[in-house]
Order: sequence, then structure tokens, then C-alpha cells
Amino acid sequence: MKITPYLLLAFFLIQFSACKSSKEISEQHEITFGKDLLEIDIDIDEYVNFRLINNSSKPIKIQMAEKLYIEKFTKGNWIKLRILPCPCDAPCARLEEQIEIPVMEKYLLSWNKNESWCGNRNEKGIRETLTKKVEPGRYRIRIIQKNEGTKNSVIYKEFQI
Repeated sequence: MKITPYLLLAFFLIQFSACKSSKEISEQHEITFGKDLLEIDIDIDEYVNFRLINNSSKPIKIQMAEKLYIEKFTKGNWIKLRILPCPCDAPCARLEEQIEIPVMEKYLLSWNKNESWCGNRNEKGIRETLTKKVEPGRYRIRIIQKNEGTKNSVIYKEFQI
């Protein structure tokens, strides 16, 4: 039991002495502590369906789960895709800041394999929603798990299209 304080000290020293880069995200993944408790299953068909499964003993909070954050691996870097949560200039409901997944429950997210962004305004002043089917390749979803009293965990799960 005398080893525990040394392990905690080592953890805090590593945690507070780490540096963060402001450049594009390279192929190396951010290491997280929550990924064993939050499982991400992926089914790919016409849509890409992500099942977030809480395998922990407490409810898990996910930050902005409805706004998909998907990246494509291109030329050695992860590039964020443009994915709108609703059509341009549409009166959409405000996205939830976070969702809570109860113990041993799951939450489903779905993506239609399209990038989407706002184009030019039409004669009524409404911007056109433009879409483009993504090309085959290596992708990953980013999930931010909110942790009580500590730094949020960033969890990535890769998949192929």
C-alpha cells in the first residue's frame, strides 16, 4: 500500500508537466483514462451509426454529443470535416450542451457520410445548404467525456469507409 502515494505523485507530475501542441493533430492519438468505461461501437452501412455504451458504475456525461466531430486522415494529419447539425438558416432547436448516459445504457449517434456547409444566400436571404459525399478512407469520431472535478477526457474511435 506504500506504492499508492508514489503512483499518484508520478501521475500528477506527468499530468502537469505535459506540453500541448497548437499544430494540426498528427497520427498519434491523445491518451485518455475514460475510454475503457465508455465503449464506442460502430456500424457502417448507408449511415455510420455510433453506439456510445456506458460500461462504468456511474452515469457518464458527454459534451455536445449531438454535434458530430469527425476527422479524416489526410497526408499524415487528421482534418476536421464540416458537418452541420441542421440546414443553414433553419429554425433548429438548440443542441444540448451535454447528454448523460445511465449505467449500462447506450446512446446512438448517426452520420450520413456527408460533409455539409452553408453556401450563398438566395433571393430570400436564406443560405443554401451544400453537401458532398465523403470519399473512402480512414476516419475517426471524437467524443468529449465530462469528468467531475478533473479535466475532460477526449476519446477517439477510428473507422474505415
